[in-house]
Amino acid sequence: QGGHNLCLLSMGSPFSAAREAVDDAANNVEQRVEQVLMQKKLMELKQLKMQRDVQLATKIAGTRDTVHWMGGFLTGMIGINVFKMAILRTGALTISHFPFLAVPTVFAYQCDMAYGTKMERVYKETRSILRNEKHWFNEPMALPPYLEPAYRAVQDSHNAKLVALGRKPDKVRCILFYYP
Repeated sequence: QGGHNLCLLSMGSPFSAAREAVDDAANNVEQRVEQVLMQKKLMELKQLKMQRDVQLATKIAGTRDTVHWMGGFLTGMIGINVFKMAILRTGALTISHFPFLAVPTVFAYQCDMAYGTKMERVYKETRSILRNEKHWFNEPMALPPYLEPAYRAVQDSHNAKLVALGRKPDKVRCILFYYP
């Protein structure tokens, strides 16, 4: 009886053709699942890089706004000193005057953030940095070796769409962030 079962699964029997078809289908499904998982991982890495770029641009924009406020404060201090020395013919401001000028400036800075347009200015500056200052963000970044073929496939597909739209294809470089 054991030989009879082997005979049913041997080459040329109807069951072997069905088994090959099932094996092929299983391999195809397995490959497709692997492709989908790779694409998902690439999209997650791309999202992380985009998030990192926005955080960096926001930090740069906030720092620039702070520098503008500091520049205004220092210009005011110099202007007051020039006025005091040239017009009033008195000595320059001493360190004891600093709190009387710095505290209102810091208060105005905080009021600008809470009630003014500081956040709108930082947002606009962030968008400007992301749009116009690509040198902060476009350094090539390493991908793990197992993701490189999937990245190349996604890049080729993206470039084909760009060419179909009549645009230049992107350079093929790893632009995703990888944290080991």
